[in-house]
This record gives sequence, structure tokens and C-alpha cells, in this order.
Amino acid sequence: MLLFIQTPLFGQFNCKTVKLTDGSEVKKCFHQNGKISIIETWDKDKRSGSLKVFNNQGKEVCSYNLRHFGGHASALLSWFPNGQVKSIAYSDAPDGGIQYYHSTRQFDEVGNETSFTEDSYDDKLKIPPGTVRDTAKPGRPLVEINRVLEKPKTKRVDFLIVNKTKSTQKVTLDYSVIAPDTVLRIGGKQEVSLCIFQSDKDQELTGISALKLIGNTKRFEIIRGKEEELEDRKVIVWYIIKN
Repeated sequence: MLLFIQTPLFGQFNCKTVKLTDGSEVKKCFHQNGKISIIETWDKDKRSGSLKVFNNQGKEVCSYNLRHFGGHASALLSWFPNGQVKSIAYSDAPDGGIQYYHSTRQFDEVGNETSFTEDSYDDKLKIPPGTVRDTAKPGRPLVEINRVLEKPKTKRVDFLIVNKTKSTQKVTLDYSVIAPDTVLRIGGKQEVSLCIFQSDKDQELTGISALKLIGNTKRFEIIRGKEEELEDRKVIVWYIIKN
């Protein structure tokens, strides 16, 4: 099961955002030792951006392109208490298409990469070496080409989280598989699209039944809105409102 977020969201305690004269934004988060942890940039229309991640010595360890048009290219981050990025779940997918790219990186507390996995639609179309035999060599099974080239059977649920308030709100996911300690920061009057994919067609989508609001729950609450079944996904709208 893979989880993806379409928004710049970094639940880090020591961050600064600067708006430049051309309308673009630069956001920097820091390690406890004062070194840069991440740099996130967006153009003035919040359409194109970038993300750079650094270890606790200020050395760049990876970078990503981000976008909010033509689909999405987005990242979900979790953190160690010292300000080091713990994990990055990255997603790049076109609007309305079946192509996609997913990757997940894990780091230790000083910024050394400990694991990296990736998955893409193109990988689903590749025939493993040795599975198609030469017809002159009997006795080896033939692969069913149509089965290899068919569209992957995936389940997808989109959560559209709409912050109707003017203040930044924090939301956690009732989801324990990837980055369970991640906090989503949603700016005032902003929206976040949360995409969940599951390739096991026989297993129900689990662990995503609720979103939880963090902070002043006496003044604000998150409620589930309308639900829409589309051809390739289910879309559920959530609203953050004042009590």
C-alpha cells in the first residue's frame, strides 16, 4: 500500500518561510544544530516547486521536483526529533493518466540513507528475463503477453481535505503503514489532496477510516463530506471548520 500527499507539507518545528519580491516562496527548516534540513521553493502561483534535503552537516542528500498542475508531483515527509528527515514518500502522476512513479527513502538520525525503493507504471509492462521461451526450445512455459501488458489492478482513494478556516491546521492520518508520526500542516483556506493506492485487489483498504485534527479541537473540527465514485477512484471530501 502506498500513500501520497499533494501539497507542500512539512510538520517541522523550526521552519522559516520567506516570500520574495516576485511572489515566489522559499521555506527552510533546520536541524537542532542550526544546519539546514530542507529547502522547499514554489513559484508565485504555487504551480512549480522543488525540494532539497540535507543531512545534519548541511550536505545535500537528495532533491525532488514538485508541481500542482497536470496531475501532481508531491512528497510526504516524516522527521526525527533532532530535525533530520526520517522518510520521504514521493509521487509523480499525470492528471487523468494511468502512468505513475512512486519512491520511498529512509534515513537515520544523522542523514545517512538507509533504504530506497521505487515503483512505476512502466515497471508493470516489463517482461521478466527468461519468462518468454524460444519456440525452438520445447518444455519451457510461455508467458501470457496480454496478462503482462494489462492495466495494473489497483485501488485508489482520494481524500480532498479543505481547510475552511483562516488559520493553519494540523491533521494526522489514522494510518499505521507509512510514516505514522507524520503531521499534515494545511494553511488557511487551502486544500490538500491525499492519494492512497493499494495493488492487492483481494485486500480491503484499511487504516484510513478517519482523519484527526490536532490542536484546539474545541474551536475547530474535521468532518467527512460528500463521497464520489469515479471510474478509477473514490473521492472523499473532508472539511476543517469552526465549531
